[in-house]
Amino acid sequence: MAGGATFVDKRAGGTGGVSKMTVRNRGNGVVDVLVSAWRTTVAFTSADAPYAATVVLGGAAAGAAGECGEITFSSPPILPACAIGGGGAKVICK
Repeated sequence: MAGGATFVDKRAGGTGGVSKMTVRNRGNGVVDVLVSAWRTTVAFTSADAPYAATVVLGGAAAGAAGECGEITFSSPPILPACAIGGGGAKVICK
Protein backbone atom coordinates (compact mmCIF):
# COMPACT_ATOMS: atom_id res chain seq x y z
CA MET A 1 0.00 0.00 0.00
CA ALA A 2 1.73 3.15 -1.17
CA GLY A 3 0.60 6.37 0.49
CA GLY A 4 -2.71 5.57 2.12
CA ALA A 5 -6.37 4.91 1.69
CA THR A 6 -9.62 6.13 3.19
CA PHE A 7 -12.72 4.00 3.45
CA VAL A 8 -16.06 5.69 4.11
CA ASP A 9 -19.24 3.81 4.97
CA LYS A 10 -22.17 6.05 4.08
CA ARG A 11 -24.82 3.69 5.45
CA ALA A 12 -26.61 4.90 8.56
CA GLY A 13 -24.49 3.87 11.53
CA GLY A 14 -21.69 2.40 9.47
CA THR A 15 -20.26 -0.87 10.70
CA GLY A 16 -20.72 -1.06 14.45
CA GLY A 17 -20.88 2.74 14.42
CA VAL A 18 -17.63 3.07 12.46
CA SER A 19 -18.20 5.52 9.62
CA LYS A 20 -14.67 6.16 8.38
CA MET A 21 -11.28 4.47 8.55
CA THR A 22 -8.08 5.99 7.18
CA VAL A 23 -4.91 3.93 6.81
CA ARG A 24 -1.63 5.75 6.12
CA ASN A 25 1.53 3.86 5.17
CA ARG A 26 4.50 5.12 7.22
CA GLY A 27 6.93 2.66 5.58
CA ASN A 28 8.91 -0.27 7.00
CA GLY A 29 5.71 -2.16 7.85
CA VAL A 30 4.28 0.66 9.98
CA VAL A 31 0.83 2.17 9.37
CA ASP A 32 -1.26 4.85 11.08
CA VAL A 33 -4.94 3.95 11.49
CA LEU A 34 -7.64 6.53 12.21
CA VAL A 35 -11.12 5.20 12.98
CA SER A 36 -14.10 7.58 13.24
CA ALA A 37 -17.66 6.95 14.37
CA TRP A 38 -20.43 9.53 14.02
CA ARG A 39 -23.91 9.72 15.48
CA THR A 40 -23.35 6.77 17.77
CA THR A 41 -22.61 6.15 21.41
CA VAL A 42 -19.75 3.92 22.44
CA ALA A 43 -19.56 3.54 26.20
CA PHE A 44 -16.06 3.11 27.63
CA THR A 45 -15.62 2.31 31.30
CA SER A 46 -12.60 1.51 33.43
CA ALA A 47 -13.68 -2.15 33.21
CA ASP A 48 -12.87 -2.01 29.47
CA ALA A 49 -9.23 -1.07 30.11
CA PRO A 50 -6.80 -1.74 28.69
CA TYR A 51 -8.18 -0.77 25.29
CA ALA A 52 -7.00 -2.85 22.34
CA ALA A 53 -7.23 -2.68 18.56
CA THR A 54 -6.63 -5.30 15.88
CA VAL A 55 -6.48 -4.34 12.21
CA VAL A 56 -6.29 -6.85 9.36
CA LEU A 57 -5.47 -5.33 5.97
CA GLY A 58 -6.68 -7.97 3.58
CA GLY A 59 -9.14 -10.84 3.80
CA ALA A 60 -9.53 -13.84 6.05
CA ALA A 61 -6.46 -15.52 4.52
CA ALA A 62 -4.28 -12.51 5.46
CA GLY A 63 -5.59 -12.64 9.03
CA ALA A 64 -5.01 -16.39 9.28
CA ALA A 65 -1.45 -15.87 7.99
CA GLY A 66 -0.79 -13.36 10.80
CA GLU A 67 -0.65 -10.38 8.44
CA CYS A 68 -2.27 -8.06 10.93
CA GLY A 69 -1.42 -5.49 13.54
CA GLU A 70 -2.46 -5.58 17.16
CA ILE A 71 -1.86 -3.08 19.95
CA THR A 72 -2.95 -2.67 23.56
CA PHE A 73 -3.23 0.84 25.00
CA SER A 74 -2.58 1.71 28.64
CA SER A 75 -3.50 4.83 30.59
CA PRO A 76 -1.22 7.90 30.50
CA PRO A 77 1.66 8.38 31.25
CA ILE A 78 2.47 4.80 30.10
CA LEU A 79 2.73 4.76 26.30
CA PRO A 80 1.03 3.80 24.07
CA ALA A 81 -2.00 5.24 25.84
CA CYS A 82 -5.61 6.35 25.41
CA ALA A 83 -7.14 9.52 26.80
CA ILE A 84 -10.64 10.98 26.72
CA GLY A 85 -10.85 14.27 24.80
CA GLY A 86 -13.35 16.57 23.14
CA GLY A 87 -15.42 16.98 26.27
CA GLY A 88 -15.90 13.22 26.47
CA ALA A 89 -16.77 12.90 22.78
CA LYS A 90 -13.41 11.38 21.71
CA VAL A 91 -11.15 8.55 22.71
CA ILE A 92 -7.65 9.35 21.46
CA CYS A 93 -5.10 6.54 21.44
CA LYS A 94 -1.49 7.07 20.44
